[in-house]
Amino acid sequence: MVLEARIPSFETSAIYDLNEEIEIMNPYEAPKSDGFRMRERGIHGVLAAFLMIAALILRFGVPLTIAVSGGSDSAGSLVLFSILGAVLWLWGCCHLAMHFGLSGAWGLAGILFLFGLAIILWAANQKPKWDRAAARRPKGTKREYKGDPTSLY
Repeated sequence: MVLEARIPSFETSAIYDLNEEIEIMNPYEAPKSDGFRMRERGIHGVLAAFLMIAALILRFGVPLTIAVSGGSDSAGSLVLFSILGAVLWLWGCCHLAMHFGLSGAWGLAGILFLFGLAIILWAANQKPKWDRAAARRPKGTKREYKGDPTSLY
C-alpha cells in the first residue's frame, strides 16, 4: 500500500511505502547524538580551555614577568615564548571548534587571535541553522549549475 502525504508547512510532498519502516525527522530540532560524542566534545572543551590559557600565559604572562623582574630580555627567549604561545593558541582554537561540533579546520581562524575566536564562536552559533538546512535538503541531490541548454557557449 502506498501513501502520498502532503505537508503544507514545508510545501513538499512525499510518497511512502507503508510496508517499510520510515523515520521521520523534524528539521527544526537538533540532531540527536549519542553519549560518546558528548563525552568527546567535553574532552575537547576542557583541552581547549587548558591550551588557550597556557597560550595566553606563555604569550603575555612570561614576557611581562621577565620584564618586571628585571631578568634578561633576550630577544630569542621572547620570540620562543611568543611562537610557543601562538602554536598552543591555534591548537586550542582547533579543539574549541571541535567542541562546538565544527571541523578542526575552523580553528585555523585562530591565526587572527581574538577576531579568529569571534569567527569560531559565530560559526558555532550558526551550526544549528546549517544542520537544519542540511536535514531539509533532499538526500542525493547536487546543486550544480549545468548552464543554459539553449546557449551556444
